[in-house]
Amino acid sequence: MAKRKNKPNPAMYGVDQQDAERAERIIEMCRGMDEKDLAKMANAATAIKLVRGLTDSLTA
Repeated sequence: MAKRKNKPNPAMYGVDQQDAERAERIIEMCRGMDEKDLAKMANAATAIKLVRGLTDSLTA
């Protein structure tokens, strides 16, 4: 019998199911990374956030 993970209710944290699943995938992807790789991921996330913000401000 497979062990089932207890997952928190995304609504408790003010996120929808899609965002919760996305966060879970990112956590799994980062598991086992060293500090240098995690820094690269953080830099990429910051760049994506910046581009998204600029795009939103241009289309608003």
